[in-house]
Amino acid sequence: MELNDNRYNIMLQDIAEALETYMPEVELFFDLDDYAVVPCSISPGQGMEFYPTEGHRVIRIWPIPSNESFDIMVDFADQVSDEKMRNRLFHALSVRHPFRTFKNELSYDTALLNEWHAFREARLLVHARQWLDENQITLVNGKLESPECQRFCYNEYFDVDEDDDFKFLDD
Repeated sequence: MELNDNRYNIMLQDIAEALETYMPEVELFFDLDDYAVVPCSISPGQGMEFYPTEGHRVIRIWPIPSNESFDIMVDFADQVSDEKMRNRLFHALSVRHPFRTFKNELSYDTALLNEWHAFREARLLVHARQWLDENQITLVNGKLESPECQRFCYNEYFDVDEDDDFKFLDD
C-alpha cells in the first residue's frame, strides 16, 4: 500500500486498537473515505449518538476473539526472563479474571509493564495488517478500495418504527 508513512501508521494503530475494543453498545467500522476507525452507537435515541458519515464506504471491525488476546499474554509471559515474575504471570493467567489479574501483576514492575505494552502493540499491529489483507484493502489512485466495503446508510442500518424509536438491524 502506497500511503504516506505517518498516515498509514496512524491508520494501522487505530485498527489495532479497534481489534481489541469491546463495547456492548458500540460497533466499530473502518471508514475508507476518512482513513479512520469510526464508532457506531447501536442504540440511537438513548443519549450519545454517533455513527459513520452517511454514504461513506465502511467495513465492520470485529474484535479479535478473547482467546487470541489471552494467547498474546501467554506468549509475553513465556518470554519473561525473571523466573519468579514469569511464574506470577502464569499463575495470574490460571485464576478467575485472568486479564485483570495479569495486568495487576505487571503493575508492580514499571519496566516490565512498558515491555508488555510494546509487546502487545506489536502483536496487535500484526493483527491489524492481517485485517487489512483479509479485507483486501488497497490504495488505488490515491483512494482506499476494498471489495468488502459497503456504503453506510443510516436508514438501512437502523429500523425506525412509528414512535421514532430506533432498533438495530442484524447484519
